[in-house]
Amino acid sequence: MTVTRLAFLGPAGTYSELAARCYQAQLATPVEAIAHPTIPLALQAAAEEHTWAIVPVENALQGSVTLTLDTLWEMPHLQIQAALELPIRHALVGQDRSQIQAVHSHPQALAQCQLWLETHLPDALLVPSNSTTEALQHLDGPNAAAIAAPRAAQLYNLPILASSINDYADNCTRFWVLGAEASTDGTHLSLAFDVPANRPGSLVNPPAILRPAPDQPHSY
Repeated sequence: MTVTRLAFLGPAGTYSELAARCYQAQLATPVEAIAHPTIPLALQAAAEEHTWAIVPVENALQGSVTLTLDTLWEMPHLQIQAALELPIRHALVGQDRSQIQAVHSHPQALAQCQLWLETHLPDALLVPSNSTTEALQHLDGPNAAAIAAPRAAQLYNLPILASSINDYADNCTRFWVLGAEASTDGTHLSLAFDVPANRPGSLVNPPAILRPAPDQPHSY
């Protein structure tokens, strides 16, 4: 199937949009990137004809993006089409660093800057938002700041008060491109399954459907 649309977590300026732009550059034919307000809505769009979605799935510091994985658990028809990793460099955006009382951002971004925030803004209230760019909508005065991508600050003509505030310089996020079509030319396999009971040894003895035949190598 020819893909013409790529859904991502918006608005424009998010790291998901940057990942979408990077993936667009790898494609031989033009694909329109379309913003959605939440990760579940971006994934739901992938059920539409000619549409895939690109979503964050794992961060080097904070681990799995649980909202993505929980949503995918409810959408088993979606298949991984591609994966890419994106370096993450957070910026503090606002008007006056000395007056900041609240910092808005996506929960993952707040967690990735936890040590910096504790050191430089220990009394600030941390307020979660649906995306790093959506957090910029709360900059209605000098008391509010946001953690977002530098590109977002440039897009919306907002001042950057501090750059590269993530706690670790090698911060990066893995993104998956997902669609309803089966992918047959990949080099990796990702599986999700549940177990009949919560007891020790469950992962050593997975459901029979996941066990390789006796004469086959373990491929997972």
